Amino acid sequence: MSNMNYIENKANEFIRFHFISKMDTTRSGIIVEKAKDVIYDIDEGIDKAQFLYKVLEANNAELNQHLPNCKNPDKCSINAGHEEFRYKMNQELNRIGIRTDENVFNLDEKFNCDIMINDLISHINDFKENLKQELQDLKDGNQIIYDDIIEELQELKNLYIVGKKNWWKLCSVELTKMVVSGLIDETVVKNIVGFSQVYLKNGLKFLNG
Repeated sequence: MSNMNYIENKANEFIRFHFISKMDTTRSGIIVEKAKDVIYDIDEGIDKAQFLYKVLEANNAELNQHLPNCKNPDKCSINAGHEEFRYKMNQELNRIGIRTDENVFNLDEKFNCDIMINDLISHINDFKENLKQELQDLKDGNQIIYDDIIEELQELKNLYIVGKKNWWKLCSVELTKMVVSGLIDETVVKNIVGFSQVYLKNGLKFLNG
């Protein structure tokens, strides 16, 4: 199972088990600690972020469903429980260096970043095809590495919510993996990134250090 699918399934399992009942202040602290236990067992920052955003999304959905029928929002223990969970999970995001900021992607920017990611994936697939015989000789060991990188690049399309600066940090991790593994030359990376229009120059600037 890929990292992406594993983390998504882990988050969905967590949501099904812990969000089945109302999250009031008597339960929120317990659920926060359970979430921290899951996060502790996840090594990669991008995987932690995926789990956290998935459970935060579920938390917000539950709160939004509750609010229209809430008779005393200021003193409601359910509201307070959801707010506590959101605050604590945002703290966990902060600990791995991710802060949701106002520098958000618009639809056109997301579209162009998607194109950039697709170009990088296309490059990996071309690389794999050119080394097809060698990959077979290596017992598909490198094939697994390449497929993992492709899946993690695809997952970046689901993480625009973290804001441009943070998204580029996550993107940089995957680009570094590509360079280190010999999948792509650093100059090619910068050409692909730089091709993605003016507003993506922040990403190129980040890669340049």
